[in-house]
Amino acid sequence: MGSPSLRTRRPGHARALFLVAIDLAALAAGWTGCSGTVARVSSGAGGSAMGGAASSGTVAVAVGTGGGATGGTGGTGIGAGGTGGFPPTDDDCGCCLQGQKICGGVCADPDDPMYGCSPTGCAPCSMEYPNAMQVCLNGACALGECDNGFKNCNGDDADGCEANIMADPANCGACGAVCNFAHAMPSCVMGSCSFLMCDPGWAHCNDLDNPCETNLEDDPINCGACGNVCPAAPGSIGVCNGGVCAPVCDAGACSAEAGDGG
Repeated sequence: MGSPSLRTRRPGHARALFLVAIDLAALAAGWTGCSGTVARVSSGAGGSAMGGAASSGTVAVAVGTGGGATGGTGGTGIGAGGTGGFPPTDDDCGCCLQGQKICGGVCADPDDPMYGCSPTGCAPCSMEYPNAMQVCLNGACALGECDNGFKNCNGDDADGCEANIMADPANCGACGAVCNFAHAMPSCVMGSCSFLMCDPGWAHCNDLDNPCETNLEDDPINCGACGNVCPAAPGSIGVCNGGVCAPVCDAGACSAEAGDGG
């Protein structure tokens, strides 16, 4: 009766010895990440075991009825960097806003003079208007707003905003505002009329609103200069003649004095 009992225990002992041998093999191989690793994974019926990835390799051993084993592998490969792009030549990519056009890789408005005034062309407006901005008008380059202090007074777009209304006596402060004085050379200062000098024989003595109003040649109170009054001697009146004071006798007075002296 003892012999059959020993026979039934021998298969169990053999399996235990097999597992011990596997453990010893794992210890001899070293830690995971060295030259090799033995991973002992047991699973029951229908189970599976998968070895983990290691630096140089992993050996997986499965024990169990119907168990399977699959060795893990390390991933390889690095994605290549992208190449430089090129400016778009049309708007197939939908990069620009609706109505814009591509000019040299830039999204441009069709009414921007820097990129022409047509829906498709990109050539900038070649016409340069003096003292003015360029604009797009009805799909074409045109004269735009004048610079500060300038106006298009002659109505000719070709010469832009030609009038300096801050300094032009013919357009002083506004188109057509002419500075005109009877006896003075006019000027325009900061958009207001003024004068440079009086005509010969004339001076600006007292009328602030009428420059050069005084005739120095015959004004007895401004004879030859502003404020030079010709004196009147007894029996005479002061007279300015050619910018020089010359007394003139009253009627009969000077002749009577002359007779008394005779």
